[in-house]
Amino acid sequence: MPKKYRTLALSVLVWVNSCGNATTTPDLLDAKGLLTDVTSPAILSPAPSGGGRAPNLTAKLIWATKIPAKYYEVEVTSDAAYQNPISGSPFRVVAPTTELTINLPDAVRYYWRVRTNYNSPGVWSNGYFDAMNSSVHVFCPQASATCDDAGQSGNKSHPFRTISGALAYARSTTVSDILVAHRGGTASYNDTMIVISGVNLKGGYTATFLEADRSMTDANKARVAYSGTVLFALNIIAATTVEGFNMIATGTASTIALVAGSDNNLTLQYNRIETTVAQPGPSYGVLVQNSGTSHATGPLVAHNAIVSGNVATAGSTTAAIRLENSTPRIRNNYVKSGTIVQGITDFLSLSAGILSTNSDPLAVNNVIVANTISGGNFAWSIGVYHFSANGGTYSNNTIATLSSLGNTYALAINGGTGKPLLTNNILFNAAGGSVFYEWNSADNPVSLHNNAFIGDSGGIHYSNSGGTAIRSGNANLANINSSAATNGGATATVAGNITPLSNSCIPFINYAGDDWRLQQNSCSASEWRDLRYGGRDTNAANCGTGSTDCGGVTNDLNATARTAINSGSSPLTNAAGYSMGAYEQD
Repeated sequence: MPKKYRTLALSVLVWVNSCGNATTTPDLLDAKGLLTDVTSPAILSPAPSGGGRAPNLTAKLIWATKIPAKYYEVEVTSDAAYQNPISGSPFRVVAPTTELTINLPDAVRYYWRVRTNYNSPGVWSNGYFDAMNSSVHVFCPQASATCDDAGQSGNKSHPFRTISGALAYARSTTVSDILVAHRGGTASYNDTMIVISGVNLKGGYTATFLEADRSMTDANKARVAYSGTVLFALNIIAATTVEGFNMIATGTASTIALVAGSDNNLTLQYNRIETTVAQPGPSYGVLVQNSGTSHATGPLVAHNAIVSGNVATAGSTTAAIRLENSTPRIRNNYVKSGTIVQGITDFLSLSAGILSTNSDPLAVNNVIVANTISGGNFAWSIGVYHFSANGGTYSNNTIATLSSLGNTYALAINGGTGKPLLTNNILFNAAGGSVFYEWNSADNPVSLHNNAFIGDSGGIHYSNSGGTAIRSGNANLANINSSAATNGGATATVAGNITPLSNSCIPFINYAGDDWRLQQNSCSASEWRDLRYGGRDTNAANCGTGSTDCGGVTNDLNATARTAINSGSSPLTNAAGYSMGAYEQD
């Protein structure tokens, strides 16, 4: 080796500092030489100032190379003071590697810093990032006058402040759920919710987003108030659930929640849907259009409270649920229409709990109520109005009208290519008037089994167009079980229906909020049993005691066998039978 190169090699191995002490190669690698860069490594990713998101609870941390580092020290914590390190922190990364991939325990903001082995204590490069899981989080504190998404990533520690912000983010990436915490008190999100097919919208959370703290009570539902339509669920064809919201229309939009072009992948459950202002009309709590072709393919609407608005425009409509060309499954809901004023000639006013048009719903275990009207021949209050429908199955519902004025019916059928099946329902006119109405002689149900018709002697229990009306207190009361008298067709299609014998007693307990149930033995021991608990009667004094059969149906609509009841001294002791109304029980 030429002399000049030997000298250069020696200078690498031994450096003589100004004090005359030699510095070796290991010293140089520990940054003891005078020429070493003693600054910490520059952070490259995630960006130190912008943070950025780490999807799937995984972060890849990258920094710039520093020579002559032997290793790098990396700290990752969930607080800016670096007091809560994640498992494994601090990490040691041997040079020349300048990146570290870590798995993160939760979807929160993390702070990280890096230095070389030779940096002095306290010399670090600092950054932060937001870990994301498959959920997007929304929470705007009650004290916030405005809800702004600036600086919010959508994870637990830095949730979006608006639902629309979360929805926009969900459209740009892969998300399974949008979790919304209630703001507290009566504070609301001012948003419209446009559902994304395959992305669940879930309210009822607290600011911790812990499942254990979640509640579906009205007080804990996430309140969403908007002047227009609050919910759009359009063309939902992948599994999607909307639950835990109090949807409030604050303006004059005709529809609070709109479902269209969706199939059995959509579930709308555990929500409260209502309006706080009078509507010009029409007013629909939930409008379902062109959704489903059979009960198996229709969307599910379950465990909701749905209330449409009061309408002050003559000739208009208010309906808690309106169905158009749809086959939804409607289960365990409280459904109530708003009030409405008198109509005008040829332009009728209508208040209906469910208005079914060209539809075939499956309605089970619902309380369905039509509200009051101001009266007159051009206004109608109808619990379930089956209008030009093509089918429909109604089982174990409590269906009522509240109005004492105008034309009032618990249920009415008017035209259509398919007629409904009615079994185990309580049909109730709260004012004691008419209960059931057929507009045309062909408007008979295909099956009329085990229903209770509750009115009074002055009202019509069953009005069959072209025939003699069936009234309590007159000679043809027994015709409620006559297929000929009810235009029911074959004998097997009409059986087991009951009515009170007079207007001396309407056997109901009215729980808060028009929540009716039959009361045990409220009229006479031989007339009424507690239908909430399987009593099957009617007029036999010993019916339900085990010695007399009380009917012929032993299974409910879901093929669940009605079981024996053991209630001590009750007349229902050991009685096997079905139950009626919205609160069927084994």
